[in-house]
Formats: sequence, C-alpha cells, structure tokens
Amino acid sequence: MSYPDANDVYRVLKPFEQSIVAVHLRAWDRLFNNPEFATMVYGQTGTGVMFDLLSQEVLVEFGENKDVTLVPYQGRSLRMIFDGPDGRVIARCKHGSNRGLGQNIDTKANWKFIDVEAQLPGMPEDAMKVEILWYENLMRTKIDSVEITARDGKHKLWSYAIGKEPDVATLPFIEPAGPTAPTKAAGELVTLKPVKKTTENEDDE
Repeated sequence: MSYPDANDVYRVLKPFEQSIVAVHLRAWDRLFNNPEFATMVYGQTGTGVMFDLLSQEVLVEFGENKDVTLVPYQGRSLRMIFDGPDGRVIARCKHGSNRGLGQNIDTKANWKFIDVEAQLPGMPEDAMKVEILWYENLMRTKIDSVEITARDGKHKLWSYAIGKEPDVATLPFIEPAGPTAPTKAAGELVTLKPVKKTTENEDDE
C-alpha cells in the first residue's frame, strides 16, 4: 500500500467531506432518537448500533457515486475506496478513542488494515489507508467532530478534523552555531596562580 501522505489524502477526500459528515450526523440522529438509547447500560452497545446505522447511511449516500467504491468485508465492516486526481484512499468508519485511534478488535484482518505497509487482499496497491473517526461529546448528546486519521499499528501518524486543513508541521532545521571568538586574548583567559611550596611539592621545583 502507499504511505498515507496527509496532503494527498486531504486532496482526495476534500470533495467528499460534506457527504462524510452528513452520513455521521444522520446516523447519530437516528441513534439518539431511539428510545432505547438513553437506557443502554453499556456504551459499546450504542457504538455497535451507531456502526450499523452508519453503514446504512454510507450505502445510501455513496451507493450511486461513480468515484466511490463500497466494499463490504466479511459481513462485519464496510470499506470505501475514494478516487481522486491525486490518488486513491481506502477508508473505514470507526469510533475514535481517547488516544486518537479507531476502536478495534484485535484480529488478523484488523492488523492488516492498520499496518501501514500491509496489502489488503483485492484492494488497489497504490491506495492509502485511513480511518474516519467520529467523536461524541461527553454527555453523548451530539457528534463533536469527524476526523481523518492515519495510523501504523497502535501509533497515530497524523490526523485532521474534517473542515480543517491538515496541520502536519515540519520542524525547521536550525544550523548549529559556529565557534564564538573569545572577547579576551588567549593569554588572558587563564590566570596561573603560584602554588605555595610545601613539603609535598619541594621536589617539583
């Protein structure tokens, strides 16, 4: 797979940003207005329902889009291939964790997706892999943000919120300072003090 360059991914996904946000908002609205949502004991239950609703909305939103290919994977997830003039991006939607990564179950298939160099079977080799992460607010009343994130295993490479350009900073190269000329002559930098003669150093004279 191609290494996911933030600027290349941004240019590919830019035309689809409004649709990506829209499917998340519609799925969340359906979840939040479900009378059972407020009574769910476990947060992961709501996350699972949200994932299913999100997949439904993705199928509706992008099903007829010639620049988006939808690839169901073993009945457990839905992958999207976005085509753009600057390349292709393979994405999947996930709930974002407090570490800024998608929440996943550790399986062989998952590790192939999150390993930046691993090739996904049947997927274009020149495509870049990313996760589309959604975050709700602390009260779980609305979607706070939808972010594009690239990762390598459990390490986040970069991320940016949809609606903002990626801020992947490159630290400036600072040349090391050259030697500074002394303000005093070399002879003035060190002052030798006479050593008082003792019985221990009488033979040094």
